[in-house]
Order: sequence, then structure tokens, then C-alpha cells
Amino acid sequence: MLIFPVSSEHVSPASPLYAAFAIDSTPGPDYARLYCDKQGEREESMGQLTLAYKTRSYSTGTLGRAICNARTHHFVADDAGGEEVGAGELFFSGISACAVNMVERLANQGNMPLQWMDVGVEAYRDPDRPQGELTVYDRVRVHFEMWGVADDHAKRLIDMWKQR
Repeated sequence: MLIFPVSSEHVSPASPLYAAFAIDSTPGPDYARLYCDKQGEREESMGQLTLAYKTRSYSTGTLGRAICNARTHHFVADDAGGEEVGAGELFFSGISACAVNMVERLANQGNMPLQWMDVGVEAYRDPDRPQGELTVYDRVRVHFEMWGVADDHAKRLIDMWKQR
């Protein structure tokens, strides 16, 4: 859900200026439906979905710095080149953490003797390519290293990860 006030001053959820918008990115005929909840005036059901994750980020008053939160955890994310971990780094660390957790779970469920793993993600951009409106990576590499499993089991675990 993208939440933003319609004026530049701080606006609380109780204010009539507060608006919340969400884009449903489910593929199909209703792709990119816009949901708006402004004081309960318009709200559509999102069907029988279960909330998987919920995060928020908000500005700090310092250009290029955001405060993020997930559950009760708060952390700083900087724009590229900042002092703190960058938003892109957080994005790709989320992918690598998901890979570690999912593959470990799949190995456990399949009784595969995975002892340890290391997943690295690298994202590349062509510096000569003109920047567009969207942030695009020209290449993303995900590198898996696993200990304790046979090569065929490791390949099967990676294939299962790719399919999910």
C-alpha cells in the first residue's frame, strides 16, 4: 500500500487529507487495480488473500534517507552512495535471505543433509546506458554455495527455489 498525504504538511490518518492507495499487481484481467481508502469512503475487497508481509518506510527530513520498519524493527535506508545500507542493497539482501531460508526449509522437508549455505546477489548496470524512468538492472546474478549435500540435491534445491 502506498500511503501519502495530499499536502506537504504532516497529515495524520484521522485527517480528511489522508489518503491511502494500493495497487493490486495480481496478473489477470484486473491487473493494476487501484484501491483507495480515504476515511472509509471507498474500499474494495482484495478477495481471499492472506497478508504475508507488511512494511513501511517514511522520510526523515534528510534527502536520500528513509526510516523503514517491519513489525517492531526499525532501520535506516539511504539512497545510493549514502552512509547507511542502501535501499537497493536491502532489496537484494531480501532476495538472498529469502533464498537461504527457503532452500534450508526445502532441504529439511526433503531430508537432505544441508549443513550450511551462502547466497550472494550481485546487480549490474551498464554505465553507458541512458537512465530511464524506471530503475533497471542489466544483469542480476544469484550465487549459491552449499555444504553437506550432493551436487544433484543442490541443483534440485536451486531449481525448486527458482520455481517459487
